[in-house]
Amino acid sequence: MMNLNQIHILIVSAIIVLLSSISCSNANKTNSYNSSTVVLVHVLFRHGERTPGKYDLWKSNPYYNESYYKPYGYGQLTNDGKERMYNVGVELRERYADFLGTDWDIGVTDAYTTNSNRTKMSISLVLAGLFPPSGSLVWKSDLSWQPIPYNYLPAEQDKELSSWACSTVLPLIYNTSSTAERLKAYDGLIKTLSEGTGEEVDYISALYLYFGLRIQEQLGLPLENWTQAIYPEPFKSYIIDFYYIETSTAPLKKVIAGYFLKKILNDSQRKINGTLEPSDRKIYLYSGHETNLGTVIGALEILTLNDIPPYGSYLAFEVHNIDNVYGLKIYYQTHENDDPTLLTLPGCQEFCPFDDFAKLLSNIIPQSDSECDGVKMKYSGTVPIILLITIILLSSKVSSRTVKKTRSYNTDTLVLAHVLFRHGDRTPSTAGLWNSNPYYNESYYKPYGYAQLTNDGKRRMYNVGLELRKRYDEFLGKTWEIGVLDAWSTNYNRTKMSTSLVLAGLYPPNSCLIWKKDLAWQPIPYNYLPVPDDRELSSWACPTVVPLIYNTSSTAERLSAYDGLIKTLSEGTGRDLDYIDALDLYFGMLIQSQLGFPLQNWTEAIYPEPLKTYIIDFYYIETSTQALKKVIAGYLVKKIISDTQKKINGTLTPENRKLFLYSAHETNLGTVIAALELTNLTEIPGYGSYLTFEVHNIDNVYGIKIFFQNYESEDPILLTLPGCQEFCPFDDFVNLTADIIPLSDSECTG
Repeated sequence: MMNLNQIHILIVSAIIVLLSSISCSNANKTNSYNSSTVVLVHVLFRHGERTPGKYDLWKSNPYYNESYYKPYGYGQLTNDGKERMYNVGVELRERYADFLGTDWDIGVTDAYTTNSNRTKMSISLVLAGLFPPSGSLVWKSDLSWQPIPYNYLPAEQDKELSSWACSTVLPLIYNTSSTAERLKAYDGLIKTLSEGTGEEVDYISALYLYFGLRIQEQLGLPLENWTQAIYPEPFKSYIIDFYYIETSTAPLKKVIAGYFLKKILNDSQRKINGTLEPSDRKIYLYSGHETNLGTVIGALEILTLNDIPPYGSYLAFEVHNIDNVYGLKIYYQTHENDDPTLLTLPGCQEFCPFDDFAKLLSNIIPQSDSECDGVKMKYSGTVPIILLITIILLSSKVSSRTVKKTRSYNTDTLVLAHVLFRHGDRTPSTAGLWNSNPYYNESYYKPYGYAQLTNDGKRRMYNVGLELRKRYDEFLGKTWEIGVLDAWSTNYNRTKMSTSLVLAGLYPPNSCLIWKKDLAWQPIPYNYLPVPDDRELSSWACPTVVPLIYNTSSTAERLSAYDGLIKTLSEGTGRDLDYIDALDLYFGMLIQSQLGFPLQNWTEAIYPEPLKTYIIDFYYIETSTQALKKVIAGYLVKKIISDTQKKINGTLTPENRKLFLYSAHETNLGTVIAALELTNLTEIPGYGSYLTFEVHNIDNVYGIKIFFQNYESEDPILLTLPGCQEFCPFDDFVNLTADIIPLSDSECTG
């Protein structure tokens, strides 16, 4: 029988689900808006409703345990939050419909988010409401959603959206007499919080506790009696006042909101000058937190806030051209009224000419990174560890081959899976074409653009998700939880979109996670690193790679066998090509022929052969020495081993993690296969192909099985690591791969 505490948890969880099933107050639709003078829009919004984060609570809180916040988990977007943010997208669509046009184009929008699951999910939802697929972009008739990629930076590098990224922030707050004096007025509040929570609370950590109380109250969870003395007031007033405290001096304004405003100014200036790339860019979206809106409002002194910016609220900086004068209008939408409120920058009019706007902001715009102190995250001893932890945490013309579904698969012994897959079908990149190519112009690849996923590619990757669902159905469970999987992508639109599609097929919403009855999709966040930092998935991230390829006698000799091929390519394209340039050209020719565009006569001498053979051979050339294996594939294999070891030891966080997904390119699969010497490839890994490293516990022995799905047969092929069996005991796997595992960063950096 269940004890009273378990019953209590079930009741609370039911309340959360019930609240999430009730339609949140929809973002009121804006009235018809004349956007005929709009040339560019920047929209900064707060994420949707969420559960409390671990650091919004305190350990003695009766509702501290994460089980109270199922099925979402700590700090995650709820169904109400999903619905709200989708409606924000719908509202922006209605407001800017004439300006944006009906069809989404990769260049039209640039979507940024902080490195937080709830803001990533929120921006995916806004994009879903803003750009439902239409016309030639409808890739699945019964799913009114299309994948649109988002961008972000690690919190410690994100000067535009992460308030605490600059190491100068806290000294400026604590060591400035005027701000210190204003903070001192709240010492009584801080004392009550410290005594009530039994924890050492300071001015910063108090900010999180307010939202913990607020969300707990919204979920119908009773607050402890001691909170009555401070919640909602004076606690709420402190939160609002803090926006103005942390923007009360020009140096603070520069590091808290100045970098974001600088980006708006720079992008607007480029649009006005005609130098913005891409030239068809119309809207920038920024998914952030209430503090982003509060501090921008505080820094610009455009409004005296009486309330905390609510979920789904936004600021829109609209660039207009009125009577040949470029200028900005600033709108604030809290959904208290139908339409956003037009605000006025002090010293200007509602329509503020751009030069005046820039001049009025000049004192709060940082001139260099030195004002942020290099974003090194150096904090004084006065900063609580809770803050540091929180910052880090926040931190189709192609004939598509149908992905065959795998047969029923027994996962009784499975404990963890790592899946590395290639993206879906795409258009050619500029690197894969050449200026004299009759089909060089991007107009031939509309509506997608260069190097973008096609509708066939979208269908293929969605089907990969369906296939993984069938294979791992019993192992994963039907309901998605934030901790169950970790999805990584390279920093390319086509791999980000492929990740979103695999996740859509793998985890359609079910049961309590259905947030919109007529849309069988839910937002699931993915992660990526900038290419120079991505040693696991970006082949060229390590500076040592190219020298190791060109300056090693054995690889240089193997490459020289293709000198005739390189010469033919150089003469035919009119470009001075090397061995690496040739790789892109093969895929340009392949895609061009798949699209039905005739290839030039000169290509007959080298395409498909010997160019295809060269591509495959290059996987083995660039992994032909131990040193190359380490930097080309070793970092990914090292991560797989490390995460597997933690799972076996019971130290993997979160403990319910079952699946790692890696969205990448054919070269990733080819080089991992070559580095591990798993098989002799005769074909280039196809679109949607994947390698899965399955961790099993068979008769109390942990080990790994490696499968390769290239759709040459119905089921993935079980591969064998040389020196081991098909089921390779983990210790043996580690020993056999030891020579290709990099031991330090120096092997990458040189």
